[in-house]
Amino acid sequence: MLRAVSVGMLSYYHDGIVYASVWSTLKATRVKLPSRYLRYLAIGALCNRPARYPKRSRDQRIYMTARPVLKAFEGTRVELETQHPLETVLHRLRDACGRSSAGEIASLAQNARDLHAFEEEVKVRYVGRSGFMIFGEFDHGAWLGIYGIRRPAVRVILGNPLIAIKMMKLDVTAGLFAPVELLLCQRRNGSGTTAVYVRPSTLICTTENVDLHAAAVALDDKLEKLVLDVCS
Repeated sequence: MLRAVSVGMLSYYHDGIVYASVWSTLKATRVKLPSRYLRYLAIGALCNRPARYPKRSRDQRIYMTARPVLKAFEGTRVELETQHPLETVLHRLRDACGRSSAGEIASLAQNARDLHAFEEEVKVRYVGRSGFMIFGEFDHGAWLGIYGIRRPAVRVILGNPLIAIKMMKLDVTAGLFAPVELLLCQRRNGSGTTAVYVRPSTLICTTENVDLHAAAVALDDKLEKLVLDVCS
């Protein structure tokens, strides 16, 4: 009996709190518990409010609630250099892509009449001629200067939910790398631009899945074509 009640108590102590109602239950069952348990129960009963129980250490809590699974993979980094200045490449990229935000896409999905209406609205309102839309830009160059780094650099988040769904319906964790990212930075010699990105399929396909790989490779090709176009 002691073993069973103790296990139940420990689960009730979750997050370090125990409620006074447990005290009356134990009195009725006349179960004997170690004094350190009774002390915290008694405090709660007298105060008629939750009593604090010694919390587990951070390491104990992490070990008991989550166990990470490690999966190694190799990403393929692609770099492309062009003589065009960053401003020109960025302008071309913006011109080739539409613009949207995660909030706008979510709102459109929630208010669309049906799936067909949603997809048509995405194509008409947000998708650019490249098949992508820009979700955001992070201007690293705006803050790097204070550290003495005088190289303009802009990280661009771009994608298309109609492309992402082809992969996420096969493996929802593909959403970790969709939308994709592209970094445009001034070359070290101060002339021209370097475009850098990681090939999406090498990030998304961490298991043997032929259909997922085919969809991811199609994204590879589409992204490569966009980068070549804006850098040429």
